[in-house]
Amino acid sequence: MKKTIIFCMLLALCSSLFAQNKEYHFANAFTIKVSDKMELKNPDDLYSHYTGSSNNGTIIFQQKGLSKMSQSAFQTYCRIMMKCFDDTNGELPSVGDDWTDYFDSSDLYDFEQAAYDELAPPQKMVSKPEASFVKTQNFQCIKVQYVRTGDKGNVTVRIYYFFNRYKAVKMITSYRNSDGYIWADVVDEAFKSFKWDKIY
Repeated sequence: MKKTIIFCMLLALCSSLFAQNKEYHFANAFTIKVSDKMELKNPDDLYSHYTGSSNNGTIIFQQKGLSKMSQSAFQTYCRIMMKCFDDTNGELPSVGDDWTDYFDSSDLYDFEQAAYDELAPPQKMVSKPEASFVKTQNFQCIKVQYVRTGDKGNVTVRIYYFFNRYKAVKMITSYRNSDGYIWADVVDEAFKSFKWDKIY
């Protein structure tokens, strides 16, 4: 068993050395770079037909090979999901604003509570959602992090809310905890690569 785990970790490390990031542009609003270890979900692919699921306007990245029902893709789990929203009134905070002028502790609590709406039966929270502000050179966002149950083990989930005056993007990253050595850096790099086309 130990030899199998070590082999899997070495295999993941070797594949990560050759993995490359591809830049994607969405909604005429933002770009993001995602590892080629993941693929953009096509609502017409075999997996979508098999599960009867549709994207419903959501941008979805999944582990590579899932679209073709590859057996190896079913051995792991990772998702990056994004949806863009418009605010024609321009009442959202911008990247350069002080977000504490827009959101207080009660607002952060509301973001935490909203995470419960992301649970699908019979999923349950393993750790309480925690909201915080994140600021980088390219953006500001609110991050909500928690761990939930999953079909084959607990899953780490992070929800990011990006605001840019007239635009908002909600991003959800998730991966099975036991596969963290494969996906933790992949989803983190994708998150950090987020960039608005224009700052309002």
